[in-house]
Amino acid sequence: MTRKIPNYMPQLDSLRAFAVFAVMIHHWAPGFLGFGPWGDLGVRCFFVLSGFLITGILLRARDSVEKGDSSVAWELRQFYVRRSLRIFPIYYLTLLVGAFLGMHVLRETFWWHAGYGSNFYFAARGQWQGYISHLWSLSVEEQFYLVWPALVFLLPRRRLPVFFAACVGAALLWRAGLAFTLGTEHLALKVLLPSCLDSLVGGSLLAWAGASRPRPTSLPGPLQGRLFPAAIVLFTGLCVLGALDAAKAFRAVAGPLIETAFFVGIVGLCARGITGIIGRVLDWAPIQYFGRISYGLYLYHMFAGYIAGMVANKFHLTLPGPGPAQFALFFTMSLTAAALSSRFIERPCNALKRFFPTGNRHGPGSVASKAGGDIAADTAKALS
Repeated sequence: MTRKIPNYMPQLDSLRAFAVFAVMIHHWAPGFLGFGPWGDLGVRCFFVLSGFLITGILLRARDSVEKGDSSVAWELRQFYVRRSLRIFPIYYLTLLVGAFLGMHVLRETFWWHAGYGSNFYFAARGQWQGYISHLWSLSVEEQFYLVWPALVFLLPRRRLPVFFAACVGAALLWRAGLAFTLGTEHLALKVLLPSCLDSLVGGSLLAWAGASRPRPTSLPGPLQGRLFPAAIVLFTGLCVLGALDAAKAFRAVAGPLIETAFFVGIVGLCARGITGIIGRVLDWAPIQYFGRISYGLYLYHMFAGYIAGMVANKFHLTLPGPGPAQFALFFTMSLTAAALSSRFIERPCNALKRFFPTGNRHGPGSVASKAGGDIAADTAKALS
């Protein structure tokens, strides 16, 4: 099977920028933009993107294995090393700096986050915990990365779409069971990997569909012509129910799946390339840059309030309250940190990926695969 999914889809960078901006609105602007589930939508978009891009990388690596260019063990090793280079450096640096600066809540829970168990911690507590609350989604993605590659490589190819669909159904049943036993407001419905599996695997199904099309940029007709309009209608209805604070059980159980269907359609369109006015916005270089550094923006943004408060206390300053001024301050701090991090930490670490190419372990033919893999891997982080 030849590679069908493009290695680089620039409009997905813009989509990630909008996703991280939605999360920032949720955390920083409840006073003047509090309507809508901004944080949930941003994280859902990130999960779909991660499932789509990571599964695309794995399917291309599987192609190489099946053609005899590499082995499963070799591809798995390369994948995990490359993921580690992408994710770990600034993540652990952030944890260490936060603990050093005296964030007591981080010091007390450090090993939960260091072991990517943040989501287990919040599920057990049943409540968020300040500046570290956003780390739950990064734990979900890391847990997904640990188990998903082996499944994509080892399951029979013809069974993969059935398995993906079964995972989506299992997530729905899992949330229904938790809602019945723990209640619709319990954090376990939101933060545990099985609760998020339909979002991640929804992106995987999209990757599979794109890989099986006759042209690299084509996606299945039903997605474009029938399923996506239906998803828009359901998504609109879900938003209305949320605004009315109605049907809480339905929203808790089925809401994530409806949001997933909506974002699968959006990601599919952006992967192909949207034209017109929307396309020009998505192709705008500054927005795409924000998307390329979205991992750092997401990771750092919750700590901006703590740092700003610490500086304000030291110099007897008054921080602006929730509103445009506070949003602008925290966004500028996060953007500065993410830009510096991207330039001086992430880029050098990602450059090491050249020593761990994918796709061909036998010779120079791996160079093209390596280049495409670098780009695709760099666009793959998501983690709300």
